[in-house]
Amino acid sequence: MKKYAIILAAGQGKRSGLDFPKQFYKINDKPIICYTIEKFLKIEKIEIILVINNNKNWEKILINYKNHNNISIVEGGKRRYDSVKNGLKYVKDNGLVAIHDGVRPLISKNLIENLYKTALKKNNAIPYITLKDTIRKINKNKSLDRKNYVLIQTPQVFHSSGIKKAYTQKFNKKFTDDSNVFESLNKKINLIKGEEKNFKITTKKDLILAENYL
Repeated sequence: MKKYAIILAAGQGKRSGLDFPKQFYKINDKPIICYTIEKFLKIEKIEIILVINNNKNWEKILINYKNHNNISIVEGGKRRYDSVKNGLKYVKDNGLVAIHDGVRPLISKNLIENLYKTALKKNNAIPYITLKDTIRKINKNKSLDRKNYVLIQTPQVFHSSGIKKAYTQKFNKKFTDDSNVFESLNKKINLIKGEEKNFKITTKKDLILAENYL
């Protein structure tokens, strides 16, 4: 079955403390987004849909991939939901669609392949990691059992027909990620173990941690 990867890189990243979007931050003289793109280029017979906003930084970056005919460039939207919806318009054939945050550059090829394989069999595959710390519900001031909660990551992989149908819905504030959107159609979510290193770079501390890994 054909594989697609929608890589979201249209965000502004205001919490990073930088004066430019964090996907352009360079580690070892390479922008973060390039690490992410190159991880997916390792997957055989994949079509990458890169969702971006107009930015002069992209001109220098995209020249590195001009010879890759399996990379399409799509304009981002106002919200993450809109950006994913724009990317899904370029999914023409029936296949498996991975939707990934462009600022998760440390994902392994093994996890990507495992997510596609699982989604093929079970309709979708959503990576997670377990919680290590005690969590507390503030408004009721009581501790919760962390065994009942997990942290969700990307890429989240779906059969294209199902996720495209889910994204025909009107935007809802409850749609914080793709699994929420998909689940809203009374679809069952299939969780599989993710990777600690596959964190989303959000803050300045995350940038430092990513630099140490890379």
